[in-house]
Amino acid sequence: MVATTRGRVLRAVGAFALGLALLAVLLSSVGVGRVFRHLRTADPRLGALGALSAVTAVLLWSEALRQLLCVGRQVSGLRYRAAFLTGDFTKQVLPMGHASGPAIMAYAVSRAVGIDYEETLAAITVADLLNLAVSLLLATAGLALVAVSHPETATDAVLLPLVVAVLGVFVVVVLLTSRRRLLTAFVRRAAAFCHATAGRVVGRLDRLLDPEQIDSRLVGYYATLDTVAADRSRVVLAGVLAVAGWVLFAFPLYTSALALGVALPVTLALFVVPVAGLATWFPVPGGLGGVEVAVAGALVGFLGVDVGTAAAVALLYRLCSYWTVVAVDGLAALGAVAFGR
Repeated sequence: MVATTRGRVLRAVGAFALGLALLAVLLSSVGVGRVFRHLRTADPRLGALGALSAVTAVLLWSEALRQLLCVGRQVSGLRYRAAFLTGDFTKQVLPMGHASGPAIMAYAVSRAVGIDYEETLAAITVADLLNLAVSLLLATAGLALVAVSHPETATDAVLLPLVVAVLGVFVVVVLLTSRRRLLTAFVRRAAAFCHATAGRVVGRLDRLLDPEQIDSRLVGYYATLDTVAADRSRVVLAGVLAVAGWVLFAFPLYTSALALGVALPVTLALFVVPVAGLATWFPVPGGLGGVEVAVAGALVGFLGVDVGTAAAVALLYRLCSYWTVVAVDGLAALGAVAFGR
């Protein structure tokens, strides 16, 4: 167990190092002094407003999940909020944290509020699909507005990742609704393979990956998924909260640009933030390095902003939207540990 924990820590540190290396490459290519000269001119009040907006967005997403968890039960109180922020902290700081985010969040929340893991995971699946669908909708609408208002802007480069993401969401929805047999067969085969390999070494995995356990959990997962999806009013409310969350999460890019004297259209911010967020699926914590490069590149490509200014805006935006959120999540995680779950 000690060796496993040490390995995870080393992988996390290595992933952070890789992300910081990408940032270093960005800064060195632009010029560190040049970027920080721009940052020194930033309006701190606008930076603080952007940070507050990002934290509020995360709290709105937590409320969206709570609404879905409240189908047939009551979930409230600081314990749930602390658990959500703890799960979000883990997701933000671990390599591939966004890819494994639903499992991480389900583990943190289910332990804190006393709901079965499978039921929590089903509610999180609906919440994550709503969040992803909303982000892609905003990105598509923003791209269309940019193409109409700035026809000279090259938007072809972002079409492929956007189309791939939309197709990915479509495939997941189809598997969860009308192709459950195919999804179940895949999960069973994957579990059987892990049971026959890793399960022989780790006793706990042997129990968790037992075929009867997998079948039982899938039944519970699908049942909860159907129950949550059937409560249309709560799903609609969660969708509205997801929209509000994404708008507030895009706002820090607008305030960061404004703090550095860049006139950034709100529609462009609504487009750039979700598209740049695709970089969070890379094997570095929170898309560290990749998101900054994507945001700076978008500002240069779409607005013709000076490279140094664009890099400064990207760094200030990430300070508001990533590092501030990580700090708040980390404090919540420490509070959960200090005061008990």
